[in-house]
Amino acid sequence: MAKKEYLEIGDYGIIGDTLTASLVGRDGSVDWLCLPRFDSPSVFAALLDSQRGGNFRIRTEAAEMGSQKYEGFTNVLVTTMKSGQGVLELTDFMPIRKKPGKDQELHRVARCVGGKVKLNVHCSPRPDYARKPVKAEKSKGGFTFGSPPEQFILLTSADLSLSDGEVNGTLELSEGEAEHFVFRELKGDLAEDVSSHCEKEMKATRDYWKKWSDRCAYKGRWMADVKRSALVLKLLTYSPTGAIVAAPTASLPEEIGGERNWDYRYSWLRDASLTLEALLSLGYQDEFKEFMGWIARNCMQCGEELQVVFGIKGERTLTESILDHLEGYRNSRPVRIGNEAYDQFQLDIYGEAVNASYTYLEQGGTLDEEMLELIKDVTDYVVANWRRPDKGIWEVRGGDLQFLYSKLMCWVALDRGLKIAEKVGLDIDRKSWEKTISEIEEEIMTRGWSESKGSLTMNYGTEGLDASLLNYPLLGFFQPDDPRVSSMVNAIESELGEGNLVKRYTLPDGLRGSEGAFLLCSCWLADCHTLLGNRERSEEIIDFLCHVTSPLGLLSEEVDMETTELLGNYPQAFSHIGLINSVLKFRAHFPEIEAG
Repeated sequence: MAKKEYLEIGDYGIIGDTLTASLVGRDGSVDWLCLPRFDSPSVFAALLDSQRGGNFRIRTEAAEMGSQKYEGFTNVLVTTMKSGQGVLELTDFMPIRKKPGKDQELHRVARCVGGKVKLNVHCSPRPDYARKPVKAEKSKGGFTFGSPPEQFILLTSADLSLSDGEVNGTLELSEGEAEHFVFRELKGDLAEDVSSHCEKEMKATRDYWKKWSDRCAYKGRWMADVKRSALVLKLLTYSPTGAIVAAPTASLPEEIGGERNWDYRYSWLRDASLTLEALLSLGYQDEFKEFMGWIARNCMQCGEELQVVFGIKGERTLTESILDHLEGYRNSRPVRIGNEAYDQFQLDIYGEAVNASYTYLEQGGTLDEEMLELIKDVTDYVVANWRRPDKGIWEVRGGDLQFLYSKLMCWVALDRGLKIAEKVGLDIDRKSWEKTISEIEEEIMTRGWSESKGSLTMNYGTEGLDASLLNYPLLGFFQPDDPRVSSMVNAIESELGEGNLVKRYTLPDGLRGSEGAFLLCSCWLADCHTLLGNRERSEEIIDFLCHVTSPLGLLSEEVDMETTELLGNYPQAFSHIGLINSVLKFRAHFPEIEAG
């Protein structure tokens, strides 16, 4: 078979079952699927190696790219392809499941909706990141791949052939005719009538997503983008634990051909408070409580020395390795799985954990005695350790430094810790905490403020700026009317910004090459302009973020500063969370304008 070409990252849609997710391209190809969990080894990984990775493609014989849309506010994806004589609709979905196991399925329905079409079918599973040879054979109801205990089956009544570990075939459909395909692990009972099984599961999946999205409380002018962002967050949720993965993919590059390629199929404690804010504000109380439960469980297993990132079941060791046999997306090497950030010291997560607990408490949640005691221990830990250098929010791979964002979050840990103590009557060393707050404030302004830049800097001893400093006013360190706020925003926008895009930083970070603009930073910039009352500027940035999405409304981690091509792992939870919260902040400050 000819080598498959790489699509742009934004040419993919996502489907999932709240246990794992799959990326489906505009060419009708499933190029990424890990089973049974987000962090399981891949079964299809053409996204990371178009030749070796394996894929499941259904397309018209004309091989033209299709257009994609979701069925309303659901995660049922429809790809429409036209040929010279007809039109094909390819519907992809994964039925919702509550735990990984025998009945997880990828469904694909190819239907001719006009004229006549010829379609090509190709299925080449490559389990375990394509590290194992694949045995394939014809079986009852379809084709099996692999060997026990890792076996998969393609169920279909279509007339296909088997050769060299892959399935191929050409089918003809007339208007109204359809072929049904189900891909799953070879476990449990198998549907005898594939077509009726597909149609039944399609209805149930549509109904589930429609009912879920109808619960969204936001009804303003950016409703389509906010709802789609909420649907992405739900897709990235691992339902057995409530964990939300940063993204469903691994090693999509921050620079085409570069080495900044990371595995994001895990859940970062840093995302906690922003995620809680988004879920609650949109009316998703159950997900709000489930995610807080995940935060609490993982914090308690760590004790006072918190960990940065966890596996979706709470795994604490995420050993990083390189898959040398895969060429990487558009030759972007290395391909990494695992993430060594789990072993980094990052001070900002202490502020994130305490701030998340404060958010939960403020919204009516209850913190049990064990969690309250942990908050006390964590905050005492900050008192003793806030002066230590660390890897910072951006998880640099160079040496530890005195990052200003880390100092801010130590201040947040103490500030929110005091507020929690006041609210619940927690017995604390108030004098020590208040003294440390004053010390942090003094050191930040003495060692971190640059008069020449009119801004705080990325770390002590440098004049370089960092977009994460936009959080100083957003988290209450500076009041909005403090002249230093507008000065900082102007400095960061001037040095790191280009139009509505913002880079994270420009200083060396221990890695070769560069990266795109980080979309969450644009969200922070919009929030600061909202806080400052700069309505038109904030509105402009939010509109831009909604415009720079993929055609399906999906956001990656970064975009190319010149072309706005999406870069990095995709879709990215942090980007969608940032967009949701930026819209909600705008509405809170300008309700009459936003409603219009």
